[in-house]
Amino acid sequence: MSIMIDTESVTDAEVREYMTSRGTTIGQMFVEYLKEAIRRDRLGRGLMDKWRETVRKGRGRIQEPYKFNRADAYEPEVSFA
Repeated sequence: MSIMIDTESVTDAEVREYMTSRGTTIGQMFVEYLKEAIRRDRLGRGLMDKWRETVRKGRGRIQEPYKFNRADAYEPEVSFA
């Protein structure tokens, strides 16, 4: 596969200096970037699948819709002696 990268904002010298300091090539950097992006994407999808499964399993627990009761929002009154 051929890929063309447009590096308008940086000069060729800057690119060469960066690659030399990293001990790599643009091709290797690009492949590593893609591998990491794919890994993060798979991880994210896996976590979302687990979340959806948890939500799906938990839906059957609630028998009736929640009704707000103002008294539930306060601690029970405690008598002080």
